[in-house]
Amino acid sequence: MFKYKIKCFLVMTLMYLLRIFKIRNNKVVFVSFYGNYYNDNPLKISEALQKFKDVDIVWCLNDSIAHPSSIRTVSPGSFRYIYELATAKVWVDNCRKSDWVRKRKGQFYLQTWHGNLGNKRVEKAAQDTLPRAYIERARRDAKYTDLMISGSAFFTKLCHKYFWYKGKILECGTPRLDIFFENREHIKAIVRKKLRLNENDCVVLYAPTFRADYRTNCYNIDFSSLAKTIKKVYKQEASFLMRLHPGIANEKLTNHYDDLLIDVTQYQNLYELILASDIVISDYSSLTFEAGLLKMPILLYTPDLEEYKKERGFYWEIEELPFPYALDNETLCDLIVYVNTAEYRDKLDKFYQKLEIKEYGNASETIAKVIIEIINSNLGYH
Repeated sequence: MFKYKIKCFLVMTLMYLLRIFKIRNNKVVFVSFYGNYYNDNPLKISEALQKFKDVDIVWCLNDSIAHPSSIRTVSPGSFRYIYELATAKVWVDNCRKSDWVRKRKGQFYLQTWHGNLGNKRVEKAAQDTLPRAYIERARRDAKYTDLMISGSAFFTKLCHKYFWYKGKILECGTPRLDIFFENREHIKAIVRKKLRLNENDCVVLYAPTFRADYRTNCYNIDFSSLAKTIKKVYKQEASFLMRLHPGIANEKLTNHYDDLLIDVTQYQNLYELILASDIVISDYSSLTFEAGLLKMPILLYTPDLEEYKKERGFYWEIEELPFPYALDNETLCDLIVYVNTAEYRDKLDKFYQKLEIKEYGNASETIAKVIIEIINSNLGYH
């Protein structure tokens, strides 16, 4: 810990020294999941921003991450990254900034966050379970933030209540969900072809969230039994995709893989995978709430429910959600029938009415225009 603090101090000092260089008004630095992914809300905003001329877009990315050759990149923690961050007019991030980051006067920070809808408690709501160091970083990050975005009245309330943030929130929708308003069947066909899936299969996406202790014994779905149930109910063969949370993306779960299961953890765009799927299975992840916007069959597999409740906690009791949950594989198979009923879809509709959804399909463009306003103004955003 001492060495880490010394390192942070040295990098922070360097960032201060780099203030001898002027802020470049047309420079925007993007980061997604600490530089480990080229995806999520930052990517959609970046793509929308590329339509404008003379915008210098810089991405912080690990060297192994695939990206278009036209995108200028810097490695996380490198001198070049520190320089770009110190001289950029706008920062766009979906996670908290590192401990050594210090914002200077005249810079604008857009915090998109990486979860909008969802049930598991986050940030201040879960502070009893979070490390003190993270809480300090989150508070600092919130202090630097100039704008947050929201796709629902529900999330807007969460931002002000639990994110240590009292600033402006733009209810424009969620950039990564703009894809839901595009041609779903076209995207579905492209992704299935890319993954070499049979176009007639029932594709099931299993995308669980991470646990604080990184345990993996809760990812024990019996995919063989599930495939037999799907064959019986839907009259289709089943193909299973498994995508782990970025927090455990490097975990080895080969003991859970079989011939039916395709590992898509490194597939950059989660929402393309959702669109390519017929059924989504998760647990406590916010992606269930997002996939629910498509009115598709969603199941929760939660064998460690009581343990997770104590670990993280929820905004709603799981029984209040429109998504049926299973504590074991037998129940999971039984619920395959229920998620294909009118009763399930009606329950979805009523639940989403409470959230006051603000998704319009143009969030990326709206935010890109805001950034252009910032670039063209020395007064900041009002």
